Amino acid sequence: VEYGVSSQASNSLNFITDAAPFVVYKDQVPANRVVVKMQTNVGTVDLGPFTTSTGTIPDPLFGEENKTTPSRWKIQHLINNNWVDAITFNENSTRDDGSPIIAPDGYVEIEYGLIVPDAYKEIFVFSETLASSTLLPESSVLGYSYLVIQNNNDIGLFYIWTGSGYETFVPNYGWSLGSQTIKNLNNFVTDVTSPSQFLNPLTGSTSYRQFEYISGIRVAVEAMNKFDCTFDLIEMSPRLVVDVSDKTIDYKVSKVLSDVGVTSLPVGQLLASTGSINLFDDDQGFNPNNSQSIIANYLRKNIKFSFYEIIVNVDNFDYYVPIKTLYSEGVPQADITGGTISINLRDFYFFLESMNAPRLLLTQTSLSVAISVLMDSIGYTNYTFKRLDGENDPIIPYFFVAPEQNVAEVLNQLAISTQSAMFFDEYNNFVVMSKDYLMPTLSQRETNFVLSGSNNQTDEGVIENQTSGNLPNILSISSQDKKVYNGGKISYTTRYIQRSYGSLETAQ
Repeated sequence: VEYGVSSQASNSLNFITDAAPFVVYKDQVPANRVVVKMQTNVGTVDLGPFTTSTGTIPDPLFGEENKTTPSRWKIQHLINNNWVDAITFNENSTRDDGSPIIAPDGYVEIEYGLIVPDAYKEIFVFSETLASSTLLPESSVLGYSYLVIQNNNDIGLFYIWTGSGYETFVPNYGWSLGSQTIKNLNNFVTDVTSPSQFLNPLTGSTSYRQFEYISGIRVAVEAMNKFDCTFDLIEMSPRLVVDVSDKTIDYKVSKVLSDVGVTSLPVGQLLASTGSINLFDDDQGFNPNNSQSIIANYLRKNIKFSFYEIIVNVDNFDYYVPIKTLYSEGVPQADITGGTISINLRDFYFFLESMNAPRLLLTQTSLSVAISVLMDSIGYTNYTFKRLDGENDPIIPYFFVAPEQNVAEVLNQLAISTQSAMFFDEYNNFVVMSKDYLMPTLSQRETNFVLSGSNNQTDEGVIENQTSGNLPNILSISSQDKKVYNGGKISYTTRYIQRSYGSLETAQ
């Protein structure tokens, strides 16, 4: 019997046996996210068709039919020594927009929290928690929802304003398919010392509204998308995502592309972006000695902080604009007297610094291949290349990586030698931009700036700037040309010593 390899069984499904990797933790952990990453063996660009001795074939590394991913599978978590299904997928499962559950990057994320009924998904916005329905406002904004809880063990009742009145539904808490995009329906932990809980009517035990304690994770695969393939798991891990917006006193983010003290161009360097955040820790949630805090055991280096600017209530929708993703450099420093927490932050550059580069010697290697080899060797796949259409990839005659170098040093040398810009973007993707892509000429790529302002209406409702085009909320616009101070041309004549072989003469 062959285990761990998909085979044709019945109903056109490629069943697989003994494909259920799992991990069990010594202590249970709080989690409201579970991330699963897997190998798909497909890309996002169709490079076919390819010509063979028998004809042409489509790209075997592109398309849904070539994915080496599960078609029937489920994510389970360990509770009270029993594996419980968190979410189940089959060959007909899709996301809300109709796209496949597993994209070419192999990233799947599920989240725990309130499962909003389908009838209210488009308008639902959580407003606040109330102790009685008599405290509900007479009218509200479309979609604003209020959770009415009469006692600590009560599961509660949601009141949602639909425009003409309130409608109600009993909250249901569980795991659902998530995404990397932040939106109104995302669930976060908002209180780490006194999390909201209720008495689960199904189990009779205490449950939490914003997270769940789990003792392990298992990915159980029943059938694969493709015949004769294995399930290649890269990662499965629990996460706890906490919203600290109400605790934030101030924060600072510095995005660095280049050091103008070394060069006048924003290319040819790889530098770390930094930041800091100050929190008002009123409930001592960030105190590692606070036994009531669910995060007390996890306050260490490399805590991930994602910064977003929220534009609220735009046609009843909140937009989350990403600013930067940073990580804590050390343990949060607390000021007990003032009740504040100060955390220094750095982007994912720290990971590149901590990983040794493999010893390599490659000839006639393109820049993208060299970077791909480096990144793949440390297990980092979130990288992208940006070049102009038709622009050639730089070729490195001899790509040599010396011993005792970390990945950041090698990438910085590549940035200098190829005049490329390298940085981590707002989503923590590693971006490599060519010089021409970052600073194109008008012939290479036309650049247009559109400045938008608000309409200036008078008391009579007439829009004054409707015909003039003046935008009243723009006070001034200025620009400055930075000249290249080291421009010039050097003319020289190549001189060298001709190598020749001497002649030997023998005496008679």
